[in-house]
Amino acid sequence: MTPDERQALREKHQPLNYGDGVPPQCLGCDDNCIEGDGIDWPCDVIKVLDATENLKPNDLKTKVECDHTYWGTVPHPTNNYEVLEFTYCPKCGEKL
Repeated sequence: MTPDERQALREKHQPLNYGDGVPPQCLGCDDNCIEGDGIDWPCDVIKVLDATENLKPNDLKTKVECDHTYWGTVPHPTNNYEVLEFTYCPKCGEKL
């Protein structure tokens, strides 16, 4: 996600303050909210942006040890099963 896309999300999910002890509500999650009935701010979108904004590219990568499944079977209406050959491992997502 580019910095401009992140900023656009932040602008869409701004807090809407009603005052009088009502917690701020997220304008982007429910733009037709009635006072006190909306989603409290910070919403999940803002929480994810805050949590991931300062991560380095390798912070989210995890090493997966996998034996790579190259084929599998699925039920077929005329035969018992149909054999499928994968181009990506269904366990780890690596291109085969």
